[in-house]
Amino acid sequence: MKHKKYVLPLAVVTVVAVASFLSGSRAAHGTVSGATYVDPMTACVNQYNSIVTNAKASLAGGDRNGAIRLLLAARSQLGKCEEIHNNSTASVSLGLNDSTPTVLTKTPPLCS
Repeated sequence: MKHKKYVLPLAVVTVVAVASFLSGSRAAHGTVSGATYVDPMTACVNQYNSIVTNAKASLAGGDRNGAIRLLLAARSQLGKCEEIHNNSTASVSLGLNDSTPTVLTKTPPLCS
């Protein structure tokens, strides 16, 4: 029953991580033409940070398997954030090289 002493700190860390995620998400909100706007990059980074925080808490609580699972999820989330960054960079650079407005709906896949 030595794991019981880790339950409360793990719960506290999880609550703090969720609260910081929610407050960070709220800061990324704005209004565009009456609609709510959430910056995708900010939301992605906040989610990544939350996953890493939970992985640290799992590891501190002795849950090695849970920490590894969360770190793999964080790596996957990082890939999503990189994709968002690359898509936003591509649309900006295309717009600068052309005098007509360019609207990208989807970036074509890169050839390997």
